[in-house]
Amino acid sequence: MTILEAVSLGLENKEKRKEPKKNSNRYFMDGRVADRELKVCTKCKVVWQRNTFNGQVIVKYYEEVPRYGKNHIQCPRCDDN
Repeated sequence: MTILEAVSLGLENKEKRKEPKKNSNRYFMDGRVADRELKVCTKCKVVWQRNTFNGQVIVKYYEEVPRYGKNHIQCPRCDDN
């Protein structure tokens, strides 16, 4: 029986479709990944992160994130001054 015949007869597909497995490394965010992405400004001592999404560069600043173990790089806000 073809798909068109089954549709014309009104039969439903009763097979369970399996979802593709997600790569756990891609979706698992731990402290080491955060330490790579987050940086501490050398002037204002604020933790910041540069994200690129759809070709736009967005810089986010975090006041309450621990600074221990992060790279110390000057943020774009202090770099402009």
